[in-house]
Amino acid sequence: MNSQLNQTVTKSQEGFMLISVIVLMALSLLMATGMVNTKATEAKIRVAGNEQTRNYQDVEDTMSKTVAWLQTNSNNIVGAFLSSNFTSNFDITAPSAGTNESSYFSVPTLVKMHGTTNSVMLSNNALFGTSAFPTTTNIVTGAAFNATTAFAAANLGNANTRIVLVWAKSTAGHYQPIFRVDTITGNSPDRGVHSFTFIYSTLATSAGGAAFYSATSPFVTNTGNNQCYSHAWTYSSGAWSSGAQRSNCVLASNTNISVGANVGGSVLARGTVTGPGSVSGTVCQNSAACHSLSLPTFDSWTTACGSAPIRDLSIGSNTTLSSPGNLPSQNCWRDVNIASNRTLTLNSTTFPYRFRNITFQNQSNARLAFANAASGSYYTVYVENFGGQHINGNKMFNTNNAPNQLRLNITGAGAYTMNGNAVIRADIKAPLATFNLLGNFNFYGGIQAVGITMTGNARIYADEALSSGSPTITGISFAQTKASQRYRLF
Repeated sequence: MNSQLNQTVTKSQEGFMLISVIVLMALSLLMATGMVNTKATEAKIRVAGNEQTRNYQDVEDTMSKTVAWLQTNSNNIVGAFLSSNFTSNFDITAPSAGTNESSYFSVPTLVKMHGTTNSVMLSNNALFGTSAFPTTTNIVTGAAFNATTAFAAANLGNANTRIVLVWAKSTAGHYQPIFRVDTITGNSPDRGVHSFTFIYSTLATSAGGAAFYSATSPFVTNTGNNQCYSHAWTYSSGAWSSGAQRSNCVLASNTNISVGANVGGSVLARGTVTGPGSVSGTVCQNSAACHSLSLPTFDSWTTACGSAPIRDLSIGSNTTLSSPGNLPSQNCWRDVNIASNRTLTLNSTTFPYRFRNITFQNQSNARLAFANAASGSYYTVYVENFGGQHINGNKMFNTNNAPNQLRLNITGAGAYTMNGNAVIRADIKAPLATFNLLGNFNFYGGIQAVGITMTGNARIYADEALSSGSPTITGISFAQTKASQRYRLF
């Protein structure tokens, strides 16, 4: 009896053990299945992450190549934006999407192909729509250029890309285009990476002369803010307009030039050219052939006005001063003192003004101003010394005239400081003086002096009329803004 009971118990135990083993095996299978599924999910995540990384790399690569394509072909496409061709190529319109754009990535533009409702567009994928761009000729070689064909055939990387003209800035009759570049991965508008950026431009020209020139001391721009560009001023309906910013600012020196910021134009030094700043045009150095500029020679006040009666002026109320003739007795004044909150206005463009000293009693609100001058008229002012050798943008007013209309000749020696939160428009020549431009100061025109140094946020903008020769347009310089990216997954 006991033997049978023991056998029964043993068999029951064996059954329980078998069941336990089966349960353990099932649990192990479930755990193994879970681990396999987890690894599969991790693998899919890695694959998706790698694919997304590749997509981002592809759009960045294609966008860089697209911008590079524009710069490489600047000589080929600039002709479309010259004054002689623009109106026959394009129409200025209200903001609207072109009929040649697809519905997925359409962008309202202000410029259309002439006589159509098509946006001006270059694309290498029909997902963006149908390309439309004028046929042009290379501005240097005269060879015909078909931008739509060239862009479609270009090796621009693995992503798809589109350039669309959104606006064109007027400058002296010519136009500077603003493009938007869109780059996407794949052929689905709902998946992948989409990146876009705006490309701004300035007309590139050959050097026609130099509005800014240092004779015996270096020309130094110290900071990344001390940039130099140019404007071609035009006169219409009694007012002057600078037009769009251009790239014909030329810095010249008989010695060295330190370029601390971007120069939209050329740098011509008989010494060396150094610095971290970029130069869009020609860099010439270590040669007397780089330029042929020199400073003029002016008579001192005593030499020019010594025979004239002594005339001093104390400006205690707002005063307009005419120069009635070309004789020293008519256009010479010795010392001029402008009281606080008072303005001395010069109004004669027929004869020169000659002053020994001009003193501003207050650095911010005693002012020297100039009446409106018609196109082709110029103020010629000789000053031996400005009191304190300080010319502040808040006290020298010529913002109603083009810079080249104020010929300010400083005949004395000294180290002049120019600053302020306002602007000065002038053509300054100072064969015995140096200039230090600093502060939040914008100078429009030209300075030719012994030496020129720029610091702080000071910026200079050349008046192209002051160059010794007319600049020749050679292409377009492009600058990319910060790109925006997004990942599309719906």
